[in-house]
Amino acid sequence: MQQIPFSLPHTHSYRPEDFIRSPANAEAYDWISAWPDWPLPYRGVNIFGPSGCGKTHLSHVFQARAQAVRLDGLKAFRDPGSSGAMHVILDDFDRPGLYDDEAVFHLLNHLSMQGGTALFLSVEAVGRLDVATNDLRSRLRALAAQQIHAPDDQLLTAVLRKKFADRQMAVPDSVIDHMVSHMDRQFAEADRLAQLTDSASLSAKKPVTQALVRQIMDAENNKQNDFDFDTKA
Repeated sequence: MQQIPFSLPHTHSYRPEDFIRSPANAEAYDWISAWPDWPLPYRGVNIFGPSGCGKTHLSHVFQARAQAVRLDGLKAFRDPGSSGAMHVILDDFDRPGLYDDEAVFHLLNHLSMQGGTALFLSVEAVGRLDVATNDLRSRLRALAAQQIHAPDDQLLTAVLRKKFADRQMAVPDSVIDHMVSHMDRQFAEADRLAQLTDSASLSAKKPVTQALVRQIMDAENNKQNDFDFDTKA
């Protein structure tokens, strides 16, 4: 009999001190640390990179520093008047259908006049997006842009440790080293492996071992969707 694993919620820590700084993301981190001394005239920064690379964590650091408003889409902009500077986070900016070009253009105008700032988060650089409005296109191209680069072994190791810590899982360093040496070098893969390992460990009612992780990764490499975990692993 195998234990049925339940998908229980786990807490992500977005505290500044928990951000894993490395050569892959140091420049992006430095942009957040430099706020509010961002370039004129628009004082906006675009941090871009693949899913799971740390954009959300950095945006929470910015949100705490700037008391920023997080936008998960914008269809219309209503000018709040001279209410002082405002600071915003435009998350998933390159996701189709979330943001209206005219609304974003008017928002940037308002921020410019009021001394506000904007943090754009995206997978691709927003200056390369095919937007319908020429004025908005020029504004987006004028933003400072910083890419988060592909992780090295040291960063992948640290990310996996954090993913497991968020799930309150104790995983030996030797197991994490095995993962790093055999996994796809993508941030999102670290999150996926942590989820699979958590589920497999619960299902087998066993601690995480290298044998169990090898079984998970072999099954993934063979593109098997359904497989049985060896409870002796």
